[in-house]
Amino acid sequence: MDYHWPGNVRELKNVIERAVILNEGNVIDKEDIAFIFSQNPAPPSSGEIPFTLPPEGICLEDLEKSLIIQALQRAQWNKTRAAQLLSISRDTLKYRMKKYGIEIPTHSGGEA
Repeated sequence: MDYHWPGNVRELKNVIERAVILNEGNVIDKEDIAFIFSQNPAPPSSGEIPFTLPPEGICLEDLEKSLIIQALQRAQWNKTRAAQLLSISRDTLKYRMKKYGIEIPTHSGGEA
C-alpha cells in the first residue's frame, strides 16, 4: 500500500494503536484503518430510504437484526466493512450484534 501520511508521527502512532486495539485478528488490513483514507464521512441521510412501511406495520428490531445480518454476510462477516455498509461505527455494530445475539460463524474467518 502506498500512502503519503499527512500528519505527524504521533498521529500515525495513535492510528496504529487504535487499529491494534480494535482489530480482533493478528493482521491489520487496509479495511482496519480505512477511516484515515476518507476524511469525508458518509453524508447524513436525507431521510429518504426506498422502503415503505406496510399497512400492518413491522417489528423494527426484526428489521434491524435482518439488516445487520445481511450487511455481515455481504461483507463476508468482516465487522468493519459491515459497519461501513450500515453507516454506523464498528463499536455500534458490535453492541447491536450482542443485543440481538448475532455471532460470527466459526467457518467464516471474518473476525475483523
